[in-house]
Amino acid sequence: MRISRLFSFLSAMLLLTAPASKAGKPAQTGRSALACPTCCQTCCTPELSKLPREVFSGVRGPFHVQGIAVDLKNGYMYFSFTTELLKTDLQGKLIGSVKGMTGNDDSIWQKFVTQMAKANELDTKEEYLAYALEGMGTGISVSVRPSQPSQKSMPAFVEYLKQNSLGSEYLQQEAAPTRPMGVTNIEGVKMSASGTTVVSPTTSGKFITMNKGDWMGLQLPNPTKVEKIVVADTLISKHKVVLSPDGKQWTRLFDTETTPEGYVRYVGVLNDKDTPVQVRLTSQSIRVTTPAATRVTAASVPNGDFWDNHTANLMHDGKYNTFVCLNRNQQNNDEYKLTLAKEQAIDKVRVVMGTVNGDHMNKAVVEVSADGKKWTALKIKGTKTTTFTMDMPQVMPYSDEAKICDFDGEMKDAKYVRLRLTEANTSKWLRLYEIEVNGEGAFTQLRCTDGNGGGYAQVSDANPSTSTANATKTGKTGMLTYYFQNFSLINGVTLFTDPATMEGVTMEYTTDLETWTPLNFEVGVGVIRLSFPAEAQNLAALRINWTGDTAPAIYELVEKADENKKPVVSKIEQITGSQSAQSPVVSLQNRTLKVSAAQALKGVSLYTLDGRLLANVQCNGEKAVALPLLNAGNEVIVAKLTLDNGESFSYKLK
Repeated sequence: MRISRLFSFLSAMLLLTAPASKAGKPAQTGRSALACPTCCQTCCTPELSKLPREVFSGVRGPFHVQGIAVDLKNGYMYFSFTTELLKTDLQGKLIGSVKGMTGNDDSIWQKFVTQMAKANELDTKEEYLAYALEGMGTGISVSVRPSQPSQKSMPAFVEYLKQNSLGSEYLQQEAAPTRPMGVTNIEGVKMSASGTTVVSPTTSGKFITMNKGDWMGLQLPNPTKVEKIVVADTLISKHKVVLSPDGKQWTRLFDTETTPEGYVRYVGVLNDKDTPVQVRLTSQSIRVTTPAATRVTAASVPNGDFWDNHTANLMHDGKYNTFVCLNRNQQNNDEYKLTLAKEQAIDKVRVVMGTVNGDHMNKAVVEVSADGKKWTALKIKGTKTTTFTMDMPQVMPYSDEAKICDFDGEMKDAKYVRLRLTEANTSKWLRLYEIEVNGEGAFTQLRCTDGNGGGYAQVSDANPSTSTANATKTGKTGMLTYYFQNFSLINGVTLFTDPATMEGVTMEYTTDLETWTPLNFEVGVGVIRLSFPAEAQNLAALRINWTGDTAPAIYELVEKADENKKPVVSKIEQITGSQSAQSPVVSLQNRTLKVSAAQALKGVSLYTLDGRLLANVQCNGEKAVALPLLNAGNEVIVAKLTLDNGESFSYKLK
C-alpha cells in the first residue's frame, strides 16, 4: 500500500469533520460570557456590572451554535445556529428569529463524495493490494488481496469517517420515529401514546374542542399492516373515525372492530362539520394491534458435521455476517428448515447466501408449509419464477462475502420455512448466512422502493455513506419511488447525490399516486433542491427514473415541511361497511365503485337519494366487482349490496 496516498485520503476525510461540540453529543444551546472590548469600554451601555455572567439562548434541538455577536450599545445579542438566527436582549429574552437558514456549503458535499469514491477503492484498487502465498506443498498459489496487517483497524476507521465526518447537522435529517406517537393538527393540544394499543391527549378524560378540519389520533412509526383496530362504540357512533397510510389518502371506519387490508399509519377522529364538536379520548377510545415478531423455535440442516462450529442457529440469529456450514459437499435436495413458534402469515422471506470460494448452490427454492408435509414454493420478489440462482438480477450484493435474495410470501399461513437445493454444486460446500422470515419491516410499507419492490432505506437513514447505487432496473428502465408518509405539507425536498451518476435521470411527483408531473432540476455539485407549486404541497410520492447502465446514487433525501400551513384531512374516498366484521368493503377510486366481500355477491344496485335507479348489476357469485359511475354526477349515491345468502347492506357514498 502506498502510504502517501492513504495519508492524503485520510487527511481529506478528516478535514470534512463537522465543527461541533463535544464528541457524541452536539451542543443544543448558545451561551455567551459578556465582555466589553477594550476599545469601547468608555462608551458601552449598559454598565458592565449590571450585565449577567451568562445568557441562555434556550434549547434549539440537535443544532449547535455557530457564532454569537453582542451589541452592547443597543442591548441586543445574536445567536447563529445551523438553521436559525436568534435575536435576544441582554437577559436572553427572545425578540425575534429567522428560521429555515441553510448555512451549509454545497461544495463540502462534492468533496465528501469524491473522497468516498477513493475510500471504496481500498479493497479493489491494485495499488492498495498486496501479494500473498496461499496453500501448502504443490498446492501453493499467489493471490492478491488487501493488506492484512491493516485490515482489522483501517477499514473500521475509514467506515467511521464515512459515516461521521460530515456531522449530523449537515444533512439536517430528522431521526425517524421508532415508536407510536400521539399527533394532532390542533394548536395547543399535545397527544401521547402508550404502546400500539392506546392513544390519548395529555388532557385525557377531558373534552377537546375540535373545529372544522381538526384531527387527532395515533401515528405508527411506519405504514403497517395491522391485525385489528378497535374503536369505542360511543366514539364511532358520534364522530368520524378515519385511518390513512400516509396522511393523504383517508378511509372512514364504521365498525367498532376492523381489520384493514392495506397499510395504516394514522388512526384518529376528524371533525369535518362546520360547527365545533367536543371529543374525549381515553385509553379505550382507539386500540391498534400490530403483527407480532416472528419467532423461530427450531432449525434443522442436512446430515453432516458442522465446520468450525458454524452451527444451525447461525442461519436465524438476525446477523448477516454469521453462517451455517457443513463439513461436506452439497447434495441434491439438501434442505435447511426453520420451525416457527406458531402458524402465521408469511409476508417475506429473505435468503442471505455466501459467495466466498463459490460455496453456494446452482439452483434452489424457498418453500413454506403449514404441516411440514405439503410445501408451496415462493416466488422471487419481482418475478414469476421460484427458482433461485446467484446470477439473477434480483439477487443483490450485501457484502464481499454474501448476496441477498427476497421471496414474496404473499401472506401465506405457514409454520415451516425451508431452503431446498434443487441443483447442488456437488464439488462445493454451502455457506448460508441467514433465512429471515418476516424480517424487520416485513409488515410495513417501505419508504423508498424500486420497480421490483426492493427497499432502499438508504435514502432516509441519516447516514451519508449509504446510497441507492446498487438499485436495479425493471427491463430497460430503472425507477425509484419515494413515498411521503408524514402528516404534513411538504415545502421542498433536498437530495444529496453523486453527480456523476445523475446523467439522463428524470424526476416526477404525484399527489394521488395516479397522475405524475415532471420536475425540472439542476444537479450541480450533487445537492439537488426541489420545490413544488402550492397546489402540490400535499405530495404523495416522488419518482426518480433512469435508463442508463448506472443507477443514480441517492445518499439522502430530506423533506422540508411547510411550518406555516396547518395540515388538513381531505379526500376521504373509501368507505368501510357498517353491519359486521364480514361486511363487504366498498371504495371509490377514479369514479369507479369497487366492492369486495368474503361471501359471494348476488347483486349491486345504485340509487340517488330521491330513489332514482342508476345501475343494477348481477354479480353471479363473484366476490369482487367494479362499477364505473358513468351516469352519476356529484350527488350522494346509495349503494345496496345483496349477498347470495340474502343478507343486504346499504352504503351512502359521496
